[in-house]
Amino acid sequence: MPTVRSLIARSPIDPYLLLLIGTVGLAILLPARGTAQPLAESAVTVAVGLLFFLYGARCRPQRSGRGFRIGDCNRWCSPAPS
Repeated sequence: MPTVRSLIARSPIDPYLLLLIGTVGLAILLPARGTAQPLAESAVTVAVGLLFFLYGARCRPQRSGRGFRIGDCNRWCSPAPS
């Protein structure tokens, strides 16, 4: 029997996109209500902040500074080579 990981690896769709679609589906089926809502909102805020921080950590500081000066951060802040 194939595992979920092997099914995702063989899928023509990007695994990140599959996880994003799964997360949206889960939120539709099980929305946070009542006392869990403030906790869910805080968790989402922290997760989005962490996502932006980790994405920014991949960018060289010189490139992000140059991008801010020119006003085109997306072009200059491409991921740094590993």
